[in-house]
Amino acid sequence: MEIIELTGYTEEEKVEIARRYLVRRQLEANGLKPEQATITDEALHQIARDYTREAGCRNLERQIGAVLRNVAVRIAEGKATAVHVDAPEVAEILGAPRFENEVAMRVSLPGVATGLAWTPRRRRHPVHRGHARAGQWQS
Repeated sequence: MEIIELTGYTEEEKVEIARRYLVRRQLEANGLKPEQATITDEALHQIARDYTREAGCRNLERQIGAVLRNVAVRIAEGKATAVHVDAPEVAEILGAPRFENEVAMRVSLPGVATGLAWTPRRRRHPVHRGHARAGQWQS
């Protein structure tokens, strides 16, 4: 069996990117100061695992923005002066998880296997005018 490496970030890498760059950018985008809102690493892990499914970080930043908009509304309404977002609050803010953990699904269900197969697609070339009518294709 051959191992194929796919490009993209691991969950740990996404959380580190979020911690270093995305949270700060979304704090500024939503008019918050760093002392007004904090997001724990557990909350960032939960967002990356349960609410995003992509190789990059675009949707991760969108979900962090949704959480921080919720925090901004609470602060603007006077319900809080500073908010600390932890993993249980993520589900309250973003709703039910959009994705389930694939590893847990593979292990827990008997007879379920996960794999990836790739087969080359045959290329089709146009037939030259001398061999067939113009516009025809050959396999």
